[in-house]
This record gives sequence, C-alpha cells and structure tokens, in this order.
Amino acid sequence: MADSTTLTTEPVGVFTRDEVEILSTRRNEPEWLREQRFRAQEVFASTPMPDTRPEEWRYT
Repeated sequence: MADSTTLTTEPVGVFTRDEVEILSTRRNEPEWLREQRFRAQEVFASTPMPDTRPEEWRYT
C-alpha cells in the first residue's frame, strides 16, 4: 500500500484583521498593542509566501 502526501501552497490558519481584533478584545489588550498587531498583520498579509523556484541571486 502506497502512502501519498499532498503539498499545498495555501497558508493555513492565517489571521485576518477581524480575527486579530477579536483576539485582542478577548485578551483585553491596550490600544497600542492592538495597533501593533494590526501593523504586523498587514506586513504578514502583504509578504509573499516562499516558493520552490530557483532564486537567481543565489548563483551570483
């Protein structure tokens, strides 16, 4: 019997801005920390996920 593995490039468990707000509210965090979490989530959401293609800079 052969086992198979499925690879996916879709991120799992990524927090949306709404989920960050819910988390922060549940933890009763101060406003400055909530804003910091929002900024971090925006950076994370705008950063591309790594892929398997060769990167040319590695060969220079």
